Amino acid sequence: MKYFFIASIGCFSRHLDCERIKNYFIANKVALTTDPEKADYIFISTCGLTKLHEDLSIDDILRLKRFSGQIIVGGCLPEMNAQRLADVFNGKIIGTKDLDTIDELFPEFLVKFKNAPDGNMIRPAGREKKVNGLKRKFKEIDLYRFYKFLNIGREIYRKFLAQNPAIVPESSPTAMPQMPIIDLNNNFFSLRISSGCLGGCSYCNIKKAIGSLRSKPVSVILEELRKGLKNKQYRFNVISSDTGAYGLDIHSSLPQLLKVILEEDKRIVIEYLGNMNPVWMCRYKNELLGLFKTKRIKSTSTAIQSGSQRILKLMHRDANIDEFKGLMKELKKVYPALRVRTQIIVGFPTETEQDIQDTIDCIRECSFDEVDVFHYYETEIMDSVKIAPKISRDIITKRMQKVRKQLSVFTTVNYFN
Repeated sequence: MKYFFIASIGCFSRHLDCERIKNYFIANKVALTTDPEKADYIFISTCGLTKLHEDLSIDDILRLKRFSGQIIVGGCLPEMNAQRLADVFNGKIIGTKDLDTIDELFPEFLVKFKNAPDGNMIRPAGREKKVNGLKRKFKEIDLYRFYKFLNIGREIYRKFLAQNPAIVPESSPTAMPQMPIIDLNNNFFSLRISSGCLGGCSYCNIKKAIGSLRSKPVSVILEELRKGLKNKQYRFNVISSDTGAYGLDIHSSLPQLLKVILEEDKRIVIEYLGNMNPVWMCRYKNELLGLFKTKRIKSTSTAIQSGSQRILKLMHRDANIDEFKGLMKELKKVYPALRVRTQIIVGFPTETEQDIQDTIDCIRECSFDEVDVFHYYETEIMDSVKIAPKISRDIITKRMQKVRKQLSVFTTVNYFN
């Protein structure tokens, strides 16, 4: 019997990739192990979203290289920062958008990757009873770390605070990380409706890693939906890297898909609708208002990145910020209990004090329930590397302080470095 081990850093989509890879190995009679020393194959899914994600990914590679199993590095880092990966690893690599080619690494496998079912839930690796039989001990597998503590990760948060002590004083009650209140919950069944992205954001390398939009056919999504219903799952996450763009490559649309999902069973509730670019929110305004009015979509995330139209143009994000603010007001009217999470970047090149204030005012006006605040991070293959002048780290730190001071009085704020 051969064994495989999986380690993963990154977003929920990459964790679902690992779940599918797990299905692939198991279908080919390779067993899952939580002990890398026992593994014949070690798959490491990496992330390049921020420097801290890169650091954690590199740590995983260095930690697992000491074992004898054949290492395969996947995830987004190979495309997002190939040089940093090359500095520590020169073995087998398979990028996120090329997962289907994993069969080339395992020509002896009878079940091909295209026939391995997609992941819909991330399941714990196993449980052991303690000697007294009264409590259970969960045996951790890296796949289920979620940055070592769900999506935000206490380690990431604490490293950020250690590097930026002026952001949150030690005496502040907010110095300990708050867990997200608006996020997908893996107790619910997840429908990954597409992969890839139609965007071209100047600050983002993710598309280089995940490729362009590839929507799942409605029939395939319905098969997965019915699998959940058969298992008494009525609460769903609908996720993708570019959720709002769903269907544009297969003559469909997100509103059409959501309508089909909700019509399948009146007990269905979409707990989380993730990664809605404001462009698509505005494009499908009337249809989405009708869907949210049903009160069967409980929360969503839509990353504005900036409240400054000038900065949005430099970011290559086409949203009209005034149109979007109007939409958010209407959404809160038709469904006041709807929870909405957003994301902003502080320190984008040329950003001024007025730009950051416009962003703060936009968040207040839109009544977001939660905000993820990212420090601008740049690599040499980003388009934004050509935009100048750059904002110094000291100024970014001061602006992060300003954001914290003004936002924390009316919304939940999460900081990422």
